[in-house]
Amino acid sequence: MQQVEAQTVGSTNVPDLNTGTPPCINCAPVGWVSGSTDMSNANGYPVSPGVFLPWTPALSNVPAGQQFFVTGLNVEKATTTISGLTAGTTYIFTFFAADLQTASTDVNRDLTLTLIHPDYNTLYRNIPFTGGAGVNNWEKFTYTFTATGPTLPIAFKWAGNYSGAWGVYVGPNAVTALPCSALTSAAGTATQTVNAGTTITNVTYSTTATGVSVAPAFPAGITGVLNTGTGVYTISGTPTAVQGLTSYAIQFTGASCATNTQTFNLTVNCKAGASAPAF
Repeated sequence: MQQVEAQTVGSTNVPDLNTGTPPCINCAPVGWVSGSTDMSNANGYPVSPGVFLPWTPALSNVPAGQQFFVTGLNVEKATTTISGLTAGTTYIFTFFAADLQTASTDVNRDLTLTLIHPDYNTLYRNIPFTGGAGVNNWEKFTYTFTATGPTLPIAFKWAGNYSGAWGVYVGPNAVTALPCSALTSAAGTATQTVNAGTTITNVTYSTTATGVSVAPAFPAGITGVLNTGTGVYTISGTPTAVQGLTSYAIQFTGASCATNTQTFNLTVNCKAGASAPAF
């Protein structure tokens, strides 16, 4: 379970109708600013109101739910702001990008789009297209960052002055707080059945949490230890008493991550040759 966060960034599916009805020229999604960029859809690249050049070939690996996306040429730049952030918390911004082509536009292979601060002074990350995948192929990218304030201004543009077109699609819920933990031991370790007196296989989680709570408390012989220096939480030990299947909710909390809960399931049978108690 992950706590609900308030961070937002405008989806490119939602056009600002004050700037135009997509596909449109010099227009933008709600919450975005067009730096001479346009809004396109699966039909093609807009060249005048109601007229567009079809993508050649057709778009591939189209993200689920995509309706409209931002497109740019040359030095054109599209700008928006991620808002609702909490300073010190780490977030993941997920978006999709494509190197685009129509029958009348240049082809760019293995070129690089950039995610930058709108003032051009800060490069957040390069977005290299995999030319082998071909043009008009949507690729998924992420940018992980730790917020220093309530907002993060961002912009997309070519790394250079390329004549071909690029496209960026941002869907709903594109920004999420990094959860405080992730299971790093084998998946099967989260559910174990052992005999009393037999040591369990260690269960480990990578974590940025500063606190951990467990409910109900682990049985005698089982402990959970958080090492904030290594960022590892370990469940280990040898249960001493028989018990039926019990689920332990392990809640990880921290100032730099989104609270989340992991579950450890444990069944303890009687020792070999001993009589099993009734539950």
